[in-house]
Amino acid sequence: MLINIGISFKITTSFSFSSPIRGNRFRTWDVFEEKRISLAFNPGNSTGVLGTSTEKVRVSNPTSTVAWTVSIAATGGDSAVWTDGGTNTYPYNSATGADNGRLTVDAATSGVITPASGCSATSLSKGASATFVSGTLSSITILSSTTGADTYCYWDLTSVGLTQRIPASQVPASYSLGMTLSVM
Repeated sequence: MLINIGISFKITTSFSFSSPIRGNRFRTWDVFEEKRISLAFNPGNSTGVLGTSTEKVRVSNPTSTVAWTVSIAATGGDSAVWTDGGTNTYPYNSATGADNGRLTVDAATSGVITPASGCSATSLSKGASATFVSGTLSSITILSSTTGADTYCYWDLTSVGLTQRIPASQVPASYSLGMTLSVM
């Protein structure tokens, strides 16, 4: 059975980024931005958000289907890496420890669900904070619905927290990592 539930990005104003380290690319614009951090011989964290007031993740359900799940995963799967387009890379899902590069997605703490007018967020749940680990966790739920959720509605999701642990001695550059949002 084909379920016609979709995800889109609602952009309400123009924007630009000036940070040299950029986050995941969806379509032709940046969905989140990582901040410049100073790395020497120690690993460090870079933080960002998925979904802002001008770049909303919109989940629309134009059907009578009640249960669905929105998840995020690297477009290239477990073998994907942050890359500067050249030879410099680092993992988003290191299997050898967080200090070697891991991305954490936290919808539970900071994520905000905004229903369309006339709809509610009843029976919607933000995903738990989770970290990508190669061979263990390759997809993270950021939003789901259960019995009792509205149908023929849409919801905007913003402020999903992102934290990337960057390995020590990483070459300074502008890195990107393709990510895919899916709804089932």
